[in-house]
Amino acid sequence: MLKSLGRGLAPLKSGAVTDASMKGVVVSCVLDLDVTKSASYPGTGQWWHNLVTAPADGSAQNDYHFTLGTNDGAATNDPAFTGSAGSPSAYFNMDGGDYLRIPANTDFINALHKTTGGTAFWIAIAFRAVDSGATTVLGTRTGSGTSNGIALTLSSSERFNLSQGNGSAQVSTSTDTQTAVTPGTDSVVIYTYSGGSVRSWVNRLSKLEQNITFGATSSAAAGRLTLGATAADGSAVANNTRIYALSMGNAFIDDADAAKIFAAYESRHVRDYTP
Repeated sequence: MLKSLGRGLAPLKSGAVTDASMKGVVVSCVLDLDVTKSASYPGTGQWWHNLVTAPADGSAQNDYHFTLGTNDGAATNDPAFTGSAGSPSAYFNMDGGDYLRIPANTDFINALHKTTGGTAFWIAIAFRAVDSGATTVLGTRTGSGTSNGIALTLSSSERFNLSQGNGSAQVSTSTDTQTAVTPGTDSVVIYTYSGGSVRSWVNRLSKLEQNITFGATSSAAAGRLTLGATAADGSAVANNTRIYALSMGNAFIDDADAAKIFAAYESRHVRDYTP
């Protein structure tokens, strides 16, 4: 039996959010994309659809639809859908140069890395890593990382870190030293940030809390939010990396919300992410 069934989710109170997406679990959710849900990806096409009908930042639902690769009809940068639409075992398979990308940043995405006019945020990714060198899994910066933006990077020692570029320098001091990702094993990684504080959960329900000093900037992100970065965004994710889901929100969350996210992913994907 899944551990999530033991944890359970609190019953919805009168007036509570009833969105069928992750927003029904954590009200601050702005985007929720899950390849195992046919409403998010029906098994064909160039669009990975946001399940949140009313994003918490006030944006439209389709502001957070993602495209597969370049969305130009070519398949050279498109992740390969594997499995059956709506199956809990379905996933996007990355070939080392594939990616999923939001067409245009919202104000929320543009502000993730800012020290003036910035915002609190959380990021959750369900995926399977493979043994490789350092890879940028998610980010809004480009190139070497000195451009304006953030990135979640998996290091060569299979540990995650959050980094920020402010146009002239890169800061990367928030490595999750508590848990390494095991290559070939399904994982959930959650990061949240607010005002210099970083909390992370890697296949566990207790947070690791650290501090990070972002470089001062009020400029918008240099690149669009990209999952499965290309070489131009940092280091491309390794061949045969599996992507199951991506969710994000505009709040600084704690263990209780992280546990709800884990439970929701475990229920959707019929697997235990917290061994």
